[in-house]
Amino acid sequence: MADTPAPTDSGAHPVAFVDQGRPNPARVFSALLGGKDAYSSDQIIAQRLLAINTFRVAIVEARLFLLRAVEHLVGDHGVTQIVELGCGYPNDPTVHEVARNQTPTARTVYLDHDPIVAGHARALMTGAGAVFVDADLTNPTDVLERIGSVLEPGLPTAVCLSGTAEFLPDAPAVLASLTSLLPDGTWLVFTQTAADLRVHEIDAAVAIWASAGISYRPRDREQVEQMLAPLQLLEPGLVTADLWRPDLAIVGVEDGSQVWPKPVVCCYAAVGQLRRR
Repeated sequence: MADTPAPTDSGAHPVAFVDQGRPNPARVFSALLGGKDAYSSDQIIAQRLLAINTFRVAIVEARLFLLRAVEHLVGDHGVTQIVELGCGYPNDPTVHEVARNQTPTARTVYLDHDPIVAGHARALMTGAGAVFVDADLTNPTDVLERIGSVLEPGLPTAVCLSGTAEFLPDAPAVLASLTSLLPDGTWLVFTQTAADLRVHEIDAAVAIWASAGISYRPRDREQVEQMLAPLQLLEPGLVTADLWRPDLAIVGVEDGSQVWPKPVVCCYAAVGQLRRR
């Protein structure tokens, strides 16, 4: 079967001015995951954050969870359309690569509103089965209109919000609006840095972000549960990112016994489906 031609994101794409002296959340986050596109101002913040091992582990495990969740939904639940909200800079492997490894016709929409991210995404994250659209997550109606213009209605779809909720001024309100507008049956892949695990270390990370003029908002388990209330969660429910269907060969399993202790992973994760009926 021939590939479906990749949709395109129409409209003018102005060249964004890059202030290299001011840390950018997307570039810092990319540097935390081993990306090479950060400037020195971003690297300074990233290195300070990486020195907090608890935070470093949380970020890495959140990314690994996202990829496992996409692989599982596409491979085991027939999802053929993926939307990554607040996609940030490209990281290897990309979401669309993971999806297409499971189903060659899977399509991925990357969405962000940062003009610097947009330039990189259009250059490196588009092509067969992937497209970038520019939309502001704080305007859920616009988000749904933009992704609706490039997705096929009625096909199984997963929306990913991972590594993004912490940067939104009011993530609970955004998520509530999105879930009220998304079609029934839509899957949601979600992570949130925990505010109630290893509190001292996470507070230190928040302070480092703040020193760069960036607001970073961890949330506790009760808040996350409230945010995910409209969803029917897939087993094992709301857990820390490392415990969501882990690759047992990686976490260490021999003869049915797990090798513990592992570091406390200060990131909640869940996959759920909208079921209003």
